[in-house]
Amino acid sequence: MEKKSQKPLRNTVSELLCVICTLFLLVSLFSFTALAEDSNVKISASLSSKLAETSATEKVPVIIILPDQQISFTTAAGKEKIESKQKDLITFLETEKSKKNVKDIKPMSIINAVAANVTPAVLASLIERSDVSTVELDAIYTIGQSETSSVETEASTAQESTASTNAWGVDKIGAPAVWQQGITGKGITVAVVDTGVDATHPDLDDLDDNPSTTDPKVIGWIDYINSKSSPYDDHGHGTHVSGTISGTGANGIQTGVAPGTNLIVAKVFDSDGSGYLSDCILGFQWAVTNNARIISFSGGSSVHDTAFADTINNVVAAGVIPVVAAGNDGPTSSTINCPGDELNSCTVGATDSSDEIAYFSSRGPVTLDDQTYVKPDVSAPGVDVTSTIPGGEYADWSGTSMATPHVSGTAALILEENPTMKPAA
Repeated sequence: MEKKSQKPLRNTVSELLCVICTLFLLVSLFSFTALAEDSNVKISASLSSKLAETSATEKVPVIIILPDQQISFTTAAGKEKIESKQKDLITFLETEKSKKNVKDIKPMSIINAVAANVTPAVLASLIERSDVSTVELDAIYTIGQSETSSVETEASTAQESTASTNAWGVDKIGAPAVWQQGITGKGITVAVVDTGVDATHPDLDDLDDNPSTTDPKVIGWIDYINSKSSPYDDHGHGTHVSGTISGTGANGIQTGVAPGTNLIVAKVFDSDGSGYLSDCILGFQWAVTNNARIISFSGGSSVHDTAFADTINNVVAAGVIPVVAAGNDGPTSSTINCPGDELNSCTVGATDSSDEIAYFSSRGPVTLDDQTYVKPDVSAPGVDVTSTIPGGEYADWSGTSMATPHVSGTAALILEENPTMKPAA
């Protein structure tokens, strides 16, 4: 009879632990898949889809929305109340963060919500909490620049002239006639929520281009991507947008519709032109709390997000005008991007120099919450638009991104003349 060999006890224990771990992972994955498929839980459809392809150890970016959304974030009492409402939730998230199950906790007050990256197990705990209303995917948003050619323009040739050359869009919308009346957007602050800004560009470095005065054009800055303290633009998109709103023409080409405006800039998109929804929302929040009258946002997503819709509504309630690109998914109908699809957004389409709608410009209508309405609200020059880019130069870019700042600048001109006008008007 053959003698059977005996395995060492530690090998047997090791194998048993491997089996237990494997079973645990299988059960976990089954649970998270079931969670993703359960229509009764408090998670968005996009988050459900994300969960279906997420491992047990992976962290998912989410926005956790609390029940009470009727608190004003613009008052000290309101902010204190929101912080109180979020306190227990943030304590829970911080505890899970110490266990390596959560990272990047970002409280928001413009909507009563907290963004974070969480494991599926933490998400399962979140949806059981009474202080959590819904949980949405913290989606990726992108800038709306079209794929058309980008042509750099030399500034030096124009500088030889005693007067700057107007960009065609500035002339097309009749801005010079308004300037002749002494209206240039003076006293109006516009927030550019984008890829950043080159605040050293000659058209954007000074409010009046007078070297004897110190009055910077860019008076506010925040960086949600790299947390840098000084303005910069590692893409160029935000600088192009800024030039169309506020460029002074000091470097040879008059690109700005409202050259007398001040800018505050929130960097929410990285060097590739992408950023999280939560950072975009925080950029809007920062703009409102830093006295912007207008927010210019040339970005979006093809998927509607309730969190951004609520943000837009709260921005308007605070008396600030959200001017938003329609998107570049035309010519198909019903292709307006979020948050341009929100009823209270001032949504902008793109036209060319012949006043024809650009082929790429997203079309309406929009149907949300059992309501159908016309979008975009207005269209503006968005094809081969000359504006500022980092390094003191100019470039011709196309997209509803380029149309949007024409409208933002126009709104600034209107507000200088009618400073008490509300967003709806």
